[in-house]
Amino acid sequence: MFKHILFPTDGSDASFAAFPVALNLARKYGGKITIINMHDEFIKREEQQFLRISHEHYDEMVKDRATQARRVISNALEQFTVDVPVDIVLREGNPRHDLCEICGELDGDLVVMATRGKGNIGRRVLGSVAERVVRHSPVPVLVVHV
Repeated sequence: MFKHILFPTDGSDASFAAFPVALNLARKYGGKITIINMHDEFIKREEQQFLRISHEHYDEMVKDRATQARRVISNALEQFTVDVPVDIVLREGNPRHDLCEICGELDGDLVVMATRGKGNIGRRVLGSVAERVVRHSPVPVLVVHV
């Protein structure tokens, strides 16, 4: 049923509070988990040109950020007994706007994500990223309130 579980995370402890749910579902259905971590662009290409930042320097900044994100995720995974296949996908982009597109690309069966339910008054129950994913995800979404 849920053979491929997508787990978006910002690397925080709060987001990983939902990981046991994803892990248990993957175990139950003999599935795998793909951890998705997205970061906003540091600066857009036009801004690079205006500020005279070389593409090489920008690419090095992105590479460093990706290395750090992978390290944070690997450290977070150490607190769990991970006995299912896990992939880590790092992408550049705005999680609120681009996450659903990536979920569609990765061909998952279910998105499992955490929310603290913080945000403006209109989004008290669900966080803004989680709310957008629930509304626009091409696959079912399980939101774990932490």
